[in-house]
Formats: sequence, C-alpha cells, structure tokens
Amino acid sequence: MAPSGAHGFSQRGEGRVRGHARLRGLQGRKALSLRSPGDPWFGGLLDMSAAGKGGGALVISAHPDDEVLGCGGVLALHAGAGDPATVVITCEGESHRYGPAGVNQASHILEAVKRLGVTDVRQLRFPDQALDTLRLTELITPLERIVREVRPRVVYCQYGGDVNRDHHILFQAALVATRPTEQFIDAVYAFDTASSTEWAYPRTFVPDTWVDISTTLGAKLEAMACYVSELREYPHPRSLKALEYRARSFGNQVCVEAAEVFMTVRRISREGRAPV
Repeated sequence: MAPSGAHGFSQRGEGRVRGHARLRGLQGRKALSLRSPGDPWFGGLLDMSAAGKGGGALVISAHPDDEVLGCGGVLALHAGAGDPATVVITCEGESHRYGPAGVNQASHILEAVKRLGVTDVRQLRFPDQALDTLRLTELITPLERIVREVRPRVVYCQYGGDVNRDHHILFQAALVATRPTEQFIDAVYAFDTASSTEWAYPRTFVPDTWVDISTTLGAKLEAMACYVSELREYPHPRSLKALEYRARSFGNQVCVEAAEVFMTVRRISREGRAPV
C-alpha cells in the first residue's frame, strides 16, 4: 500500500515507510555486459539480491534525474527501511542534447542512486526524446519483464500529462506493465517532474498523496547534484535551491517540513484487508 502516513499525513511526519520494511539488506552486486537498448540489463550495474524478492518499490522514469526529481526522497525512505528498491531509467538522456559523445550520464545515474541508498538500477538506454518513434510494445515488454522479476508492492511512475513527450509515452507503457493482473502490486503512483509538470497546459497534475521526506531531503539534493549536466542556476526549477523550496512548499501544504507529492493511479486492498 502507500508509504506510512502518505494520505493526509496523519502519522505526524515520521518519514518512514513501515509498510514495506519486510526484507532488509541489499548485498552483492554483479557487473553485466552491455546489451541492446530495451534490455533491462543494458548498462550500469545490477544488484541481483533484489531480484525476485518482491514486496518493495519500483520506480519507472523516463530520463536520468527524473527518478530524483520525482521521488528521490521517497526512494531514500524505502532504502532506509530496508525495502528492495529498483530504479528503471528508460532513455539514455544525453544524445539529443549533447551529441554522440554524451556527458557520461550512465555514471551520473549510478552516483545519484548511491546517494539514495539504492543499488538496483536498470538502464534501458532507449534514444532520448525519441520514444514516439517506437511501437509501444517495445517499451511495454522490458517493463513487464522487470515488473515480474522484482515483484514490487508499490510502483512510482512518470506522470504522463506534462510537456515532455517521452514522459507521456512512458506513462502509457507503464499503465500496461502494471495492470491489476500483476496481483503482487498494491499501489501505483504517478510523480511530478520539476520543469516539466508545472509547465504543462492544461495543468492536470493534482496530487492526492503527500509523503514526508523531511529526513531524506538532504539525500535527494545530494543525488540531484550528481547530475551536473541537468542542474541549472536559481531560480530555474532544476536548481538545488528551487528543489529544496519546492519540497518545503509541498510539505507546508500538509504541515510537515518537506514532502514529495503523487497522484494515485491505483490502490488495491486485497484478501479482505481494510484500506489504509
């Protein structure tokens, strides 16, 4: 279900994710060879200890830094609670703006997730800003494979109603990959992305879930600092100062120090459990 205290924050900002703290410890890391785009193990490192355990969190993001912008604080909460946590980065995030040589985003990704305490990251490395050139099934297939491998209890995915076309297409694929037929998934949430979501029109992102990240805001900002090519000067929304103000503004809406916000795509209470 949702992180503890997420709905209206009746838990007085404890900043914990107790509902997912069942499996503890992520040990052992295996380096894997590069494969073709869309392969869940293309690039980076795969922590095999998270595979198949289930019960944890899965983040599905479009580009390097989206996972931090949207739910870096929540990811750090999951990792701190000992939950298995997996991050999917769908696009390589550099060729469109920085040319074939890129800016070494693969290493930035690994440094960023390390700051959040996450070791299982899947870089699918689809071309940046080109998801609209693919059949949707080319995205759905690797996402479904990862979902069925890690068996998450909660999924955080990119909101599809902002100004970025890749975000929209990935959201459509994520909806298919996380259908209720995957009965181990209790909740799917969509996260906002600074400098994309708030610039859409009409503005359709209306959060219904706030998660206290007062204890992990520092880790979120440290992770974002790893993406040197994506940072901008204040008052741009992707500056570190603006991201801190954003989190504190979200938190103030529900009387906590800092928060990340989500829209509920689906929450399911199975087997006679009362909703939380």
